[in-house]
Amino acid sequence: MLLAQIDELIRRHLGEQGVPGASVAIIQDDEPLLVKGYGFGDLEKQIPVTADTTFQIASLTKQFTSMLILMLAHEKKLHLDDAITKWFPEGGDNWSMISVRYLMGHLSGISDAPIDSLDDQMDFTEDEFVQTIASAPLLWQPGTKWDYSNSGYVLLGALIHRVTGLPWYEAMRERIFDPLGMASARVIDEIPDPNRAIGYEMEDGKMQPQAWIAPGHNTTADGGLLMSAQDFVAWSAALGSDRLLPQKVIQQMWEPSHFRDGKIAGTPELRFGLGWMLSTEPNLPRMARHKGAWQGFSIFIGRLLDTKTTVVILTNLDDDFSHPDVIGRDVLQLMISVKL
Repeated sequence: MLLAQIDELIRRHLGEQGVPGASVAIIQDDEPLLVKGYGFGDLEKQIPVTADTTFQIASLTKQFTSMLILMLAHEKKLHLDDAITKWFPEGGDNWSMISVRYLMGHLSGISDAPIDSLDDQMDFTEDEFVQTIASAPLLWQPGTKWDYSNSGYVLLGALIHRVTGLPWYEAMRERIFDPLGMASARVIDEIPDPNRAIGYEMEDGKMQPQAWIAPGHNTTADGGLLMSAQDFVAWSAALGSDRLLPQKVIQQMWEPSHFRDGKIAGTPELRFGLGWMLSTEPNLPRMARHKGAWQGFSIFIGRLLDTKTTVVILTNLDDDFSHPDVIGRDVLQLMISVKL
């Protein structure tokens, strides 16, 4: 009965939003309850979405980057309160008060404007991205204000490379994807793959495939991963176990970030962890969540922290029209109401 209600709810939302295709993972007590595809990953070829169809996951990449940083800290290869100038001399005195933790919690004061201004039809190396970010003054003193920063996570990817000697996505594959059996998880590439969804954008009322951008823009640690709903089943199980790290360490991702003066960043309704948002939602218990949007994909993950219930909604339409966060919240609320 519950699965039928969830299925109907998802179909209704996708129809109302005009989403071409979606893949959904609903996980309860870290066991899959529903893992299913809807609609089409490729409209022209009429290729249906399945639970194994890969989607660009945009900013949900950040939680994987955060996990790998925590793993390196647990191995004492870095400390979260180290100044990042230990690895980034490019930042000079400007970055001397920025810690690894501030990058993870969006408290660094680093501006996104320099990389946002780069031509996305041109390729750039990781070092060029770092130098571009370092070229701009800070928006404010680190640890005094919160502002969402993709640039901070670009730097975290470069930090992983400089600490491990591996590009962050290779370190991710070696340390997280392969051990967890996340078979389709990988960095975004240009290899033809019929099992990969195409992202769609609405232009003048017409649905168009995602615009091409240079590959280098899709290999950064703020949003450069591809994966399937099945991969998220394995990820959810790892979050609730000691497979990658002891639970007491993993829990740090869901602890609110603090300003330099000790005050908690954010509001009681929305606080910020390490790679996750921490929110209080109407009719929902304590939740960690994140949205993502990139190149015609809109993505959502929500995890109820006290029950190990996770909902992942992957869609292939831009976020002006697709609202997977609305779908995810409604699914969670339905699950809670039926359970009660």
